[in-house]
Amino acid sequence: MNQLYTCTRKFYLLIFVCFVFSAQPIKAQATQWLEEAGHIIQQYPLQYLYIVDAHLISNPWSGHFNAFNGTLYDVSQFYENKRLELNLRTGLNIYDSQYVAIDLPIHYDNGYKADLYSTSRYVGLGLSMRFTDGKKWAGVLHMLNLVQIGGRVTERPCYDNFRRQFHCGTGYAWQDVKNNVNGRQIDPSFKMALVRRFAPF
Repeated sequence: MNQLYTCTRKFYLLIFVCFVFSAQPIKAQATQWLEEAGHIIQQYPLQYLYIVDAHLISNPWSGHFNAFNGTLYDVSQFYENKRLELNLRTGLNIYDSQYVAIDLPIHYDNGYKADLYSTSRYVGLGLSMRFTDGKKWAGVLHMLNLVQIGGRVTERPCYDNFRRQFHCGTGYAWQDVKNNVNGRQIDPSFKMALVRRFAPF
């Protein structure tokens, strides 16, 4: 019995050692990424950072629908997200002077992945400017999500007992709704403000 215990302990110790050594390249790569991220943040300071544990760029179906005969179906398991939900908004200051400041707004969403509904990861880039004459006038210009990468929505059909395709989000025939799926729910936005003060800034 003691011999078996010793062998088992050695076996687990061997697995632990192998795991530690195999993890070294991953740790080195992660360290490199953190160093590069720190360098970028040091060179281009963050103006703001918002992180939410939610998917915000598309609207997945609930999986509850009423059939034509009035029966309520629950297929919500096919629309459960299997990916980490993460939405991040930040802004990097890329230029700063006495009268003008320029930021790069960045919007990232980790996407959505379920059996019948998926949204690819999304990155949106914009441009933000703040300016003043140092006396009476000041203004801001925000242009968000001007460049959009990813965020594509893909849906797949369900099948009934007769192998007919239908849409599990609505209960309608797949042929009727396949070209009208819920797309990305985010558009470019523009905001501008101009302020005049009666006292110097």
